[in-house]
Amino acid sequence: MNTIKVCLIALGNPFRSDDKVALILAEKLKASLHHQMDFFYFRDDLLPILDLFNQYSKVYMMDACQNPRKTVGDWSLSNAAQANFLMSEIHASSHTLSIKELLELAQALN
Repeated sequence: MNTIKVCLIALGNPFRSDDKVALILAEKLKASLHHQMDFFYFRDDLLPILDLFNQYSKVYMMDACQNPRKTVGDWSLSNAAQANFLMSEIHASSHTLSIKELLELAQALN
């Protein structure tokens, strides 16, 4: 039986009110989905995520960010395998490595 390994990665800082949104949502999802996927939480160093890309068939990443073209509470789903999914819209990160840089590095290493 070929099992697809799935994980959800939540990015955020539990000590910053607006930056912990993904962490809170991930915890709520974990309550009902913990048998279907693994959950990981990252605050600053995003490089270990590269290993997860190799270990899992599907990797979902959740992060909260401000976007002047969106309303608070809006969300979007993007596919990193389809190049340039939102790269032009991602300008900054409160993490040591931006999500854009992380995904570009992952694509370069494949």
